[in-house]
Amino acid sequence: MVLFFPLFFTVVDKRAIWNAAITFEAEHEECVRVLPYFQNGDVEIHLYVYNDRSGIPTELNNAAQAFFGQKGWKLIWADLYNDAFNLLKVSSIKYSSEKPKRLEASQVDEIDEIINKHLHVFSKHRNVTAVQPSFKVTNSVQTQEACIVVYVLGKGQIPLGESAIPDTIGSYPVDIVNGFCVRTNDPFLPTEAHEQKEFLRLGASIGVNGKESSGSLGAIVEDVNGGTLYALSCDHVMNDADEKEIINPGLDVYLNYLRYHLDEYKGCVEKTIGPSVELPQFSDQTCEEAKLQKMFSDLKTLKENYIAPEIRRVSEYRLNQMQIYENKLEEAFGKRPRVIAKYVAGVRYNVKSETNSSKEHFIDAAISELNVDEVEKVKAEGEVVIIGTNHYPNGECLSATAAVKDLFKSGSATGFTRSNRLVDELGNRPTYIRGQGNGRWIDVECNCRKTAPAQCKQCTPERWLKRCLCIQQQGAKPFSDNGDSGAVIFEERGNEKFAAPGFAIIFAELPTQYYKFTVALPLEIALEALSKEVSKLRPNSSEPCQLKLASKFETI
Repeated sequence: MVLFFPLFFTVVDKRAIWNAAITFEAEHEECVRVLPYFQNGDVEIHLYVYNDRSGIPTELNNAAQAFFGQKGWKLIWADLYNDAFNLLKVSSIKYSSEKPKRLEASQVDEIDEIINKHLHVFSKHRNVTAVQPSFKVTNSVQTQEACIVVYVLGKGQIPLGESAIPDTIGSYPVDIVNGFCVRTNDPFLPTEAHEQKEFLRLGASIGVNGKESSGSLGAIVEDVNGGTLYALSCDHVMNDADEKEIINPGLDVYLNYLRYHLDEYKGCVEKTIGPSVELPQFSDQTCEEAKLQKMFSDLKTLKENYIAPEIRRVSEYRLNQMQIYENKLEEAFGKRPRVIAKYVAGVRYNVKSETNSSKEHFIDAAISELNVDEVEKVKAEGEVVIIGTNHYPNGECLSATAAVKDLFKSGSATGFTRSNRLVDELGNRPTYIRGQGNGRWIDVECNCRKTAPAQCKQCTPERWLKRCLCIQQQGAKPFSDNGDSGAVIFEERGNEKFAAPGFAIIFAELPTQYYKFTVALPLEIALEALSKEVSKLRPNSSEPCQLKLASKFETI
C-alpha cells in the first residue's frame, strides 16, 4: 500500500503529527496505540483503547478532543475490549494438511535469530505489536510455508510518516496479521478464587493492599537455603511504589464480589416486595465499601419489614435464594481482604538464562514473603493446594525447551483449565511482544518515564519482550483471561491425583485474527532471576538464595 501526500504536507508537518500521537499515548495508559493517518485530505488520529467493560472513558475522550481537536484532526476510536472481534476481523482457519504441522526445530532457531537481529526494523513500525515464527496463511488456509508473522493494529493501513513493512526479512516471507497484546489483570464475574479461605491456595486472587488491581497467586516458593516461604506472581501484580503489603483477595475483586452479590440480592428483594417500594440504588462504579454495606443493611431492613407479614405468599425457592446471597454478603463484609505477605523482589525485563546465556527471555515475576500465620496454615495442610484440582506441585521446574503437551493452570478469573496444545514453546515458536511508546510496555507500566528512564531496565531503546511462550486457546472456555496474571502453568501427568512440575507463568494474552494466545514466561528462568535479586538484598549472607516450588510439608 502506497500513500501519496500533497506537496504542502511537509516533513515537518508529518513529524509534528507523529510526535503529538506519541505524546498523547505516553500520557494515557488506556491507549494501547495512538496512530496518525492521512486519509482523503484529512489527518486522522486512530486511538486504540483497552479499558475493560466501560468502553471509551469520557475523561479520555475529552482529553483527546482538547489535545487534537484544536488542530482540526479527526479522531477515530477503536475499543479493543468490546469490539475486538470486528477490529481484528476474526476468521476461522483451515489447514493444508489433515493435522496442523509444527515448524522444524532448525527452522525455528533460524527464524528466531532473524527476528532478534531485525527488531530495529520492526521497531520503526508503530502499529506492530508482536512477531513470531509460524506458517503463512493465504485466504484463511494455513500453508506449509514457514514465515515471519507480524501482528499489527489496523492491517492494510500505513501510519503517517512510515513505510510498508518489508515483504521478506532474511530468507523468509512476512505474513501480516491483525493482533494486539494486553496484560491479564482485571476482575470479572466472582469465582471460587475470589472467596477468602483460611489457608492460601494456588489460583487465589491477590493484590496490593489498598490498590484496586489484582492477579493470581501462581505458586508458593521456598528458599532452599533458609526455608523462607514466598508467594509468587507477576511483578505487575505485586509491585507498587507506595505499598508493600499483599492481600487476599485483591481489592477490586473484593469490591466486585460485593457489588455482584448485592445486585443479585436486590433483585430477589425487588421481585418479592413488588415495584411499589423504592429500593436503594447503586451502580457498577460504586466502589466504597461503607456505601455498599449501608445498601445491604437497607435492603435487609426492607426485606424484614415487607416480607415477614406476607411470608405465606413468598415462594420457598425465592426465600432460599435471598438467604444464600444474604449469607455470602454477611460473610464477605465480615472477612475483608487480609494481608498475607510483604513484597520482597521482582523482575520485569529481559534476562539471560544461566542454562542458555546466549538468549534473552522476558520475565515479569515477583515474590512476597508470607506472614508467619499464613506459613503455619499452609504447612498445616500437608501439601500445596491448587484450586479446582487434586493435582499439586511436585517441586520440580521444567525447562522452557521441554517438549510438554498436556498443561493445566488455576487462575483467579477462569479457574482450573486444561490445554493439550502448546503452540509456541521456546525452541518451537518464540514470540516477541512489542512495547508501548516512551518506555511503557503493553503489559508493563513503567513509573520512571518522567524521572530517570536512562537508568531503567524497562526503558530499553527497543522495548521488546523477548521469547515469550504462547499457548493457543481452544474450545469455548478460554485457557486464561483477565485476572489470571501470575497463574503458574503446570504439566499434567495423569487424570487422578498426581504431583505436577511447573512450566510457565501467565502474564498477558494475544488476541489475533486467527487465534487467541495465552502469553507466558518460563518459570525456571523466572526463579533463577528472582533468586539473584533476593541474593543482592542480603550481600552478607553465607549462602545465596535458591528458590524452588514448594510442594509437601510435614503436618504440624
